[in-house]
Amino acid sequence: MAQTALQTLKFIFSDRPDVLKLLDIRELDLEGRVDAEFVQAQSKRELFPEPVNFYATGRTSAGKTTLATTFIDPNQELAETIKAVLPRTGKTDCTWMTVFFQMRSNLRYFDLPGAGGCNETYENINRATLLLPQIDDEDEGLKPINEFELWNLSDYSTTKKVVKRVVSVTEWQAKENQQNVKPDIILYVVAPHRGFVREDGKYLRSLLRQQAKQSNKNKVIFALNIFYNSDGSQITTRENIEDSRQQIEKIFQEFYPNVPVPIVEVNCSTGTGVNKITELMCQMLPDNKIGNMGQVLQDELKSFAKKERSRRYRKALIYIASRLATCVVDQKLGDQDLLNEAYMAVADYGIRVFREEDARLEAEKELNDMIDSFAKQAKISRQEAIKKFVPDIEEDTVMESTVVGFKPKFKNVTIEEEVPDFYQETERVKRSAIARGSLGIVEGVVQVAASPISFIQGIVSAFGGMKEEDILGNKIHEQFDRDAYRNENLIKPTTRKVKRIQQSLDDIETIRQDVPKKIQKIVQKEQVVGQKSLQGGYPVVETILAIGLGIENSNSQTDVNDFEAIVNNGKSQVQALLGRFTDQINQLAVNYEPKQAEVNILKILEGALLN
Repeated sequence: MAQTALQTLKFIFSDRPDVLKLLDIRELDLEGRVDAEFVQAQSKRELFPEPVNFYATGRTSAGKTTLATTFIDPNQELAETIKAVLPRTGKTDCTWMTVFFQMRSNLRYFDLPGAGGCNETYENINRATLLLPQIDDEDEGLKPINEFELWNLSDYSTTKKVVKRVVSVTEWQAKENQQNVKPDIILYVVAPHRGFVREDGKYLRSLLRQQAKQSNKNKVIFALNIFYNSDGSQITTRENIEDSRQQIEKIFQEFYPNVPVPIVEVNCSTGTGVNKITELMCQMLPDNKIGNMGQVLQDELKSFAKKERSRRYRKALIYIASRLATCVVDQKLGDQDLLNEAYMAVADYGIRVFREEDARLEAEKELNDMIDSFAKQAKISRQEAIKKFVPDIEEDTVMESTVVGFKPKFKNVTIEEEVPDFYQETERVKRSAIARGSLGIVEGVVQVAASPISFIQGIVSAFGGMKEEDILGNKIHEQFDRDAYRNENLIKPTTRKVKRIQQSLDDIETIRQDVPKKIQKIVQKEQVVGQKSLQGGYPVVETILAIGLGIENSNSQTDVNDFEAIVNNGKSQVQALLGRFTDQINQLAVNYEPKQAEVNILKILEGALLN
């Protein structure tokens, strides 16, 4: 999984060649690597007390110019000069002149035309410069050269001028001139994937034969330039390397028997292996020319290279963390979980840089389990509820005015009405004898209103009393008898009008009272309808850096199987450096456009980890 994870990580940085370069383990190789910043700093001071003549030779397109400029000119001053000055024809033979460049470090760089190319005239320029026998082939119409062009680029960066001079072979090879230009170091660059063919062997024998004549001490360093595809895969096979190595050793031993062959595997583009070349140079150069270079290699160089490895390693971690912080935690890359792949790639990257490959294989199971656990934790912590408003019925209590009764309202009115009444009237009435006997009773009744006594007397007479009242009745009867007509006071009915005050219903007043009432209403309520994954933010940054820094800072004797302890130690370090930026990183990851968020997070991490 680890190798696949690292390739996946490189894929997501396909838009960033600078990051891809950092992810290349060869960029962090301490073995044989001179730190660019260190060499750039050293190039500003005179490393060599006397000029050192450094010649780059080899077959055409082997990479000798690229390696030489990487080795002596990390600030690309020479490389840019050569790129600007030398024409690029697209043909195999790129250089037909000898190029000279004087470095401030007192190192003189000579870049020669290629040997073993399609144009033997160019190879003869190479041979003449190194005092080798030239190719003379009458059948091919090839004759030795008598002169060649020498281009001095030393002042080009300031003057933009190339000092060109045609030098005769005789002048160049003269003893007086050779005291100034004879090689101190010859870097022989070989491209193993192209094979070490017969022409290469013939050229190498000529070179070593000439050097052996001049000194019994070898000056040639062999650089096997390992080529890679743009995707980082290696073009040069191990078989290519071993075949070239065997043929070089065989020829070398013919001239320097029992002397270790100074062969270094290098990457001309990145400079991997240059440290080893520098060490070999210090072994070959005489004391009067090495100056303080030996001390540099023993002390400053190793310390500087170690610091630079850490800086580049951390820079790669920062790039990874900044980009993954802006990716949604459940993002997929094909059928792969991007977060899991990134965590595993960082672990694999750290182990490859600071540990042995076997350590990764031994810890692979625990790594897988721990990586899965870290990824799950990040996904859980970076979840946010999806909410939306939905209608809902809600019960509420309101006070409502309610009719609880009625109250009548009255008013006083004056009423005029007729009421029954009586009046008294005197009439002459003729009475029959039959009626006379009972007349006393009638009269008594009639006279009730005027005289209660008469009323009583009438009643007594009517019931046959023998008392005085009887005598009274007799007198009446006698009177009736005497007179058949009589004036009688008669009571007659009538009516009269009267006025009275009466209460009349004027209105009915409604009695109301506020009483609580339960009602139902429709409201919009926020409801969780799901979960969504957020950008990784600080949790992902913390985990990536904790894995990377934990591995970097762990003791080499620490058991890599205790991966959890390594990461926890790294996490403590990250929290101390970045804890105060937690909210800021989370807000950048979620609220900003991804590219802008990545840039801003990158600045925070660089400030905390690199300064």
